[in-house]
Amino acid sequence: MSALDTLHQLPKVRRSWPHDDGSITVELVDDDSRVRAGLIHPNGVWEMADYGVDEKLPDLTPHDGIVSHKWHEHAVIMDADRVYGYMLPEQNRAIIRAHSLLAQKCTAAHLNVARVLSHTDSMVILNRLPGITVYDFGDEAAPAWVIFAQLWPQFTTFQLPVKKHTAADEAQMLRWWADKVPGISVDQAIASLTSGTPDPEVLLHGDLHDKHLFFDGSRLSLVSLETLARGEAAADLGNVLAYAELRWYQGNINDATRDVMVDSVHTLADSLHVSPARLSAYYEAARRRVACVYSFRPQASSWLAQWIATFS
Repeated sequence: MSALDTLHQLPKVRRSWPHDDGSITVELVDDDSRVRAGLIHPNGVWEMADYGVDEKLPDLTPHDGIVSHKWHEHAVIMDADRVYGYMLPEQNRAIIRAHSLLAQKCTAAHLNVARVLSHTDSMVILNRLPGITVYDFGDEAAPAWVIFAQLWPQFTTFQLPVKKHTAADEAQMLRWWADKVPGISVDQAIASLTSGTPDPEVLLHGDLHDKHLFFDGSRLSLVSLETLARGEAAADLGNVLAYAELRWYQGNINDATRDVMVDSVHTLADSLHVSPARLSAYYEAARRRVACVYSFRPQASSWLAQWIATFS
């Protein structure tokens, strides 16, 4: 039995991530409604970690508030007013640095980011942001996207010492995922990314979508800032376009909310002088990458093939 066969037999899988050796890391919900982490070995053997225990995350302990756990990489605990992130030291340093760099600038731009309250080498404590993810608003998410379109241009102007994310980087990431998912053609998307003339660099979130935006009805907040980079604005905007499609196929948003998401992106593309060709190139790459990611989520089986069939 392969690792993928085992994945499709596991109950209540939330997320999973393939590895080059053929293994798959899995996050699922157990019979006691607790978030658990584990690994499917290349030969299909399933190994589940003890609850709230991870040898690579020494500060993590069992706690009722665990909301995510990717084995040997990161975990998150939430309580009433704080968020506890547990991760490998390099990622932990990236989180702390990103929040420090953005704290004052985002306040001036009327965007919220969490404050670092305390940290160790492999753990950071942040204040809990107001509201819920834009994803959780579902059909009622449209106001968040309208505000996003108003606030995002200033974010892109921030001058921060962060890594670059080029079209070649995007193409490499897409190729990595496509190699794990036979049947999704990416050659033309990669050619469009790498052959076009790049737009000017701006500040990027680097993994911008509705689960990395929080909203309380009036204020918008950013999370998962370790992916900050400088690159073409189309990288973030193309990702949002891909997620607008994804959420519609999932049934999480209706036509009207999807249209507001799309219109907000095109409004931003105009104001940021994003060339239509670059937006199209990043969008086509993003939708294929996201489809590859969801190929490792069994709950997507009812709609994923229908979405993939629309790829030109």
